[in-house]
Amino acid sequence: MPSVGVNLPSIYHLDLARNKLAGSIPDGFVQGISNVVKLKLNDNQLSGSLPHSLALCKRLTMLRLESNMLEGQIPPQLSTLASLVEASFRDNRLTGARSWLALPPRSLVLTLLRATTRIRSNQAHCHSDSAISTCPMSLPIPPHDR
Repeated sequence: MPSVGVNLPSIYHLDLARNKLAGSIPDGFVQGISNVVKLKLNDNQLSGSLPHSLALCKRLTMLRLESNMLEGQIPPQLSTLASLVEASFRDNRLTGARSWLALPPRSLVLTLLRATTRIRSNQAHCHSDSAISTCPMSLPIPPHDR
């Protein structure tokens, strides 16, 4: 991944999936694409932790990072991105998914490990294609959704 000198404020859809990219995702790269709406970095060989600067991409609706070698905590700041409706982190070694369950009321498709969690108004419904699932099977339903 390029570490410095990236300044692409007019990029709205960046698809670098399946490009054999290796190394970490540098803060400088993320800051240079802060207006991106769809970011696909899935199916590469990216490693290291996720930069907190991903939360600077306020217009982000889709974030696909599955099938890499990323590790560490999913930055809790990402859960504050109001426009984000699809986020996929499966097939990595990431932790911190529980912070996503305290999201404000909205719809979000969140894929963790091999489980897909659909979150709406703080309700989680898990659909798993393996025995591994990190999402709770039920959460309280807020009074306004009953």
